[in-house]
Amino acid sequence: MEELSRALQIAKPDSTVLPADGRYSVTRTLQIRTNGLTLRNASGQRDRVVLDGGGTLGEGLRITAHTGVTIADPTLENIR
Repeated sequence: MEELSRALQIAKPDSTVLPADGRYSVTRTLQIRTNGLTLRNASGQRDRVVLDGGGTLGEGLRITAHTGVTIADPTLENIR
């Protein structure tokens, strides 16, 4: 989770973040603050990357005042 969070923080405009297959325990909201960012699975299969909020997280993913963001393939689970 820390590696994914860091990748989203340092991403350059118009870049792509490709998390590896796995289940990620999301303990705090992941932030996207980059124009043109694409977040998608390296495998392209939605059931292969799961962002799991554990049932306690109100927001699993937040896009803050940016344009052209694409989110494709990851599955969000257990988000209130």
